Amino acid sequence: ERRRAIQSAKAHGFKVVTEVGKKDGTPIPVLRMQQIIADDLEYGADKVIIEGRESGKAVGIYDQNGNMKEAEMEALVHGLPCPEAVLIWEAPLKSQQVSLIKRFGPNVNLGNIAPEETLALQALRCGLRGDTLRLCLDHMAANCRRVSGGEVSSGGNIDADF
Repeated sequence: ERRRAIQSAKAHGFKVVTEVGKKDGTPIPVLRMQQIIADDLEYGADKVIIEGRESGKAVGIYDQNGNMKEAEMEALVHGLPCPEAVLIWEAPLKSQQVSLIKRFGPNVNLGNIAPEETLALQALRCGLRGDTLRLCLDHMAANCRRVSGGEVSSGGNIDADF
């Protein structure tokens, strides 16, 4: 059923985004989620959303308090050649956004972001908040070393994306 729906939509020229997880909080084992993701991508899905609900709590890779279950998240992406390109993480809580930005970089695909939180999220992505400032500074220092041949200097081009 799922395969047919994905392939039919692709055959008609649509971009296909699927979702894995349960909105009611019923847990799905990580291995099962891995299989669904792999199958959907094999069938032609362009991206797969990892369910996080609007609360970001007690669902998927988040515990009752909304904390990231790191081992489950890592197990979920294990074996995917480029998870940051094909997964969209529902991450309504700031702590979740920070964890995912630190793990996958500032261009990680995030969903379920409240409209009034988009500016704060962009600040996180750019390293303009304390949570991700160190990551941005480390990236800038690495770029300076690369540009100057190993010495950290104030000259040279610094890539603003980290």
